[in-house]
Amino acid sequence: MFIDEVAELYFNEKKQHEDNFFVLCEELNQIYYTTIKSLSKTYISPFLKQYPFLGTPSFLQVVNKDRKETYHSLFLKYILNNQCKIGGAVLSDFCNIIGCQTEWLKSIEQKSYIIENEYSTKWQKKSSLSLRRFDLLIRDDANKCLIVIENKIDSKVRTEKGNQLDVYREFCEREFSHYSKWYVLLSYRNNCEDAQNYKWKYIDYHTIFKLLLKYVDEDAIVKDYLKTLYSLLFPNIQISNIQTSLYCCWLFINRVILKLN
Repeated sequence: MFIDEVAELYFNEKKQHEDNFFVLCEELNQIYYTTIKSLSKTYISPFLKQYPFLGTPSFLQVVNKDRKETYHSLFLKYILNNQCKIGGAVLSDFCNIIGCQTEWLKSIEQKSYIIENEYSTKWQKKSSLSLRRFDLLIRDDANKCLIVIENKIDSKVRTEKGNQLDVYREFCEREFSHYSKWYVLLSYRNNCEDAQNYKWKYIDYHTIFKLLLKYVDEDAIVKDYLKTLYSLLFPNIQISNIQTSLYCCWLFINRVILKLN
């Protein structure tokens, strides 16, 4: 009898705790939803009203190439090039982000740098293509400066026959030994750990989106590329239905709106 009473007390207490927990979860859910809804009204709606073009398809979306690394690299090559009217300004901002602005000032002012995509190491003939070609190489032979950018959308850093980042660094340290060098892993997929392990600077595509947004009215190609980045980074936040995904709303607010300044 005593054991039955203790068991019943334990069961009732356990049930009460469970009920309290579910009530708390529901309260937190309501607070979260209300907070995100408020932030969305305060930040997202005005943002999308300011940049309504983001809801229209980009060139890469139309041709179904918006997740192809090579095409992203080509757009970045155009945008950063010194022949583009905003190329020097964008590169200056980019250099500031990766911590090499001072060294590149002469290169940008003199327009003495060149940008190559799919730069071949040539000597790695027996390796796979992924270990033989840099996605982007920004080089100034006059001022001895070099930026290597490895670009990733959905893929991981290659590890067959040696880590891709390590192979590239080894090549540059030998072939450009007298240059100031910066190594950048640009990624949509989270490859941050690889960058840290091999001492590369890690930049995500949210950073590129924020960087280019200030030049939205300066170049039609930049404007179109921003549409590609927007659709890639925030697929569930549309002009007509910004409450589709609470998580994406929070991501949008946290990574773009609250950090624009």
